Amino acid sequence: MCLYTRWKKSKKAKKDIIIYKILDKDCVSPYQGFMYTLGTKYNTIMRRRDSLFDGGFFIDDGFHAFTNRIALLNSDSKKYFIGAKAFKCIIPKGSSYYISSCKRTIVSDSIIIKRRLLFNIF
Repeated sequence: MCLYTRWKKSKKAKKDIIIYKILDKDCVSPYQGFMYTLGTKYNTIMRRRDSLFDGGFFIDDGFHAFTNRIALLNSDSKKYFIGAKAFKCIIPKGSSYYISSCKRTIVSDSIIIKRRLLFNIF
């Protein structure tokens, strides 16, 4: 998964940020195959690379998620990941993050998976 943004620098979360992530029923990410445990804080290093066309940036490494439920439900993920489940997560206060130019996706250097959502229609 890759996020495109025009932000030159990541922002720091001033408070916990609620986000939404797609995982399978066992809390495994569909892109990287990473297994999460509910309630555990995970950290990583985000990597940014320049776009060759328009001065924007791509963020490949980091914890990718959706900024809100509507973005999650409108995503194409349910087409590609049979059995995908929606999870409510947080980016903890003090974490670094980028938001995509379309404002539907977000990537951060830390995440906590809180719970599976009941409205899940995947």
